Amino acid sequence: MSFKLPFLSRRSGDEDDDEFSDDEDDRPGLLARLFGRKEDEEAGFDEPTREGRDFIKGDGGVDVGAGNEDEEREPGNGRTRWRILGAGFLAVLLIGAGTGYYLMTGQDPTASETAEESPPDEEETTEDDTIIVLATLPLPPVDRSASWGSPGDEGRGMGGSGPRQGAGSKTVAPTGVKGGGGKPAPILQEPSAAPVPADIDPTPPAFDRLPAPPAATALRKAPVAELVAQSVHGPLPVIAPSGQTPLKAYARPFTKEKNTPRLAIILTDLGLKRVPTEAAIDRTPAEVTLAFSAYGFTLKTWAERARAAGHEILLTLPMEGHDFPVQDPGPLGLLTTLSQRDNQTRLEMVLARATGYTGLVASGGERFLTSTDHIVPVVDALRERGLLFVDNGAAGGQSVIDPAATALAVVDLVVDEKNYAGSIDARLRHLVALAKERKRAVAIATATPLTLKRLSLWWGGLDKEGVALAPVSALISFQE
Repeated sequence: MSFKLPFLSRRSGDEDDDEFSDDEDDRPGLLARLFGRKEDEEAGFDEPTREGRDFIKGDGGVDVGAGNEDEEREPGNGRTRWRILGAGFLAVLLIGAGTGYYLMTGQDPTASETAEESPPDEEETTEDDTIIVLATLPLPPVDRSASWGSPGDEGRGMGGSGPRQGAGSKTVAPTGVKGGGGKPAPILQEPSAAPVPADIDPTPPAFDRLPAPPAATALRKAPVAELVAQSVHGPLPVIAPSGQTPLKAYARPFTKEKNTPRLAIILTDLGLKRVPTEAAIDRTPAEVTLAFSAYGFTLKTWAERARAAGHEILLTLPMEGHDFPVQDPGPLGLLTTLSQRDNQTRLEMVLARATGYTGLVASGGERFLTSTDHIVPVVDALRERGLLFVDNGAAGGQSVIDPAATALAVVDLVVDEKNYAGSIDARLRHLVALAKERKRAVAIATATPLTLKRLSLWWGGLDKEGVALAPVSALISFQE
């Protein structure tokens, strides 16, 4: 097979008709002109052809090769060179096509043919009658009904995931949290499907149908002058000269018995939408802690309104997650790729977003919470300002925060990770069991109509369970 390329086979610059042969294969082309001297030497010619020489002239101005202008060259070598060139071109084309297919699909082009010829789980017999069995080994079933503290499930949350911050992000709840004598956590009994509770109201949940909570006493107005220092970013919380901290000054008082098992519910990512934020403030008991997003609107106004309704408040601190940069914590997010100074600047920008809060709660942070070089300076800065830090459990028990280093609370579970009534009710029952076992428990949730409705049906029966609903600051003394 030969490839005939006219633009290569024609002698450019020749205008005489007798210089073109009737047989295209016999015409010396571009390569022949470039390598004509070597070809002539292989064919036994002593002088170069017209295509391969520069008309070298002797001393008398006589063209040395003039006598060989019309000599015929052996055509066989030219055809061989074109065949080699064509075969090489075809090989490069095939290799390029295969490489492109692999890069686009990630599959071996011959994989489908191989799979059809040798399907799995079948017996093949060779010439010596040896039976070769191709089989796949089934994986052992996974028990998804187990919760934290179950054997072999350390470092995992319910169903393989745990607390999340914000829509769409998932985190893993911690295990091995100190408290309650170091006993393992009760096992969660969560339905695998979405059954309808017996007391379910067929009316769709809505914010305006939520019951009003009992009236509560408003908290002191914020900010307290001696607890604030001005900065280029705005007012920042500081410890007063008297030693009073923002955590103690802005916390909601807890009046239950000291040894009463207590649990805290934190509603996160408030301030981004008006209706859910209003429902969280006006339709939940004052013991519910409200966490406002660092990206929320008019946070100072929302903070004042929440404290007027008796709620203790937090700010969310966005951090780098495991899927960064696919999920970006935003311009205020703390990153492991930033220097300590840059992260401190972002931390101060978050702290200046509002006043009257007792501390911060992590948002995301699966990667950031496990980096000692990055999270420790942040925790130290919060301790120096007298603030609480809530570890959302995103690191799955791998957080490097020392509980003795600062006022720390650790989230045990997320209430509405699975957004159906049966799952929410099961997790709330599990939260009560944790509080009874460890004397404290912390959960986070989002302010959705379904979540707030299930919560309103649940916290009315806590007194019968012997468990108290408390602001998150009231659980600090139980962190051993």
